[in-house]
Amino acid sequence: NANQNAYQGLSISQPKMIGEFSSLPSDFDNTSKTLIVKVKIDGTLGSKRTTYNDRSTQYVALDTGAFGIGTSIRVEVSSSGRIFGAGGRGGRGSSGSGNGGRGTNGTSAIGVRNGNKSVTIVNAGLIQCGFAGGGGGGGVYSDPDRKPEDPVISGGGGGGGAGLPNGLGGSAGTGSVHASNGAAGSNSTNTVRGLGGTGRTGSRGNSRSGDGGNGGQQGTSAQNGDNPSNLQGAISVGSGGSAGSNGAAIRKKSGASFTLTNTGTVHGSTTATNYTNN
Repeated sequence: NANQNAYQGLSISQPKMIGEFSSLPSDFDNTSKTLIVKVKIDGTLGSKRTTYNDRSTQYVALDTGAFGIGTSIRVEVSSSGRIFGAGGRGGRGSSGSGNGGRGTNGTSAIGVRNGNKSVTIVNAGLIQCGFAGGGGGGGVYSDPDRKPEDPVISGGGGGGGAGLPNGLGGSAGTGSVHASNGAAGSNSTNTVRGLGGTGRTGSRGNSRSGDGGNGGQQGTSAQNGDNPSNLQGAISVGSGGSAGSNGAAIRKKSGASFTLTNTGTVHGSTTATNYTNN
């Protein structure tokens, strides 16, 4: 489940076969013909996660690499093949009455570089972007009845976005006083989002910290964290954090192009640009 590069610094002067599931062509030693690199995915590939300190770098599970302008690359995803971007992490629950944290971005499944003659992607399986993490819930500090016990209530963590590796739930809120901390968000699976952690109510009054936002999955966008609600004697009120952004099914470098033939399932953009090389 690690991100891979179709080109690993090989020096190839004529057609070669890598692997054991296809036969060499009869004219494999004809160096005047275009080099064709065939990459077949029968199993499962995952990308690399973003983190709280690196929320938006775009990684890919499979990077075509750049073999040269005489090379045609063909990526075949079989009916049992699965390529996923990593799920984004849910944002942190607030520290005390502060703001919830922003969810991190999902990453991408396939990256296409320039510097090749052509790239063809034939998909009969699943190519899925990594979905965004939800935002963390905002906190609140209130004095509901002018008594000494004034609750400070932290918000819940955001849910992880669907992808592989699975999106991690956002960390629980911290710093509550006369109240429990907001709960941590839950992790996703490859295809199902994680849920945001619940906010809390203090020992006095009705003020409630914000829930973390749910992570994203196919057909459902990641949610921002909630703002505090039912405010009573509020002194300081934080805001819910924003959700991250989805990765892409296929990303390409500037100047790159590809042809996609799809009889399987593609979740996510196929027109996104730029990513970090594997």
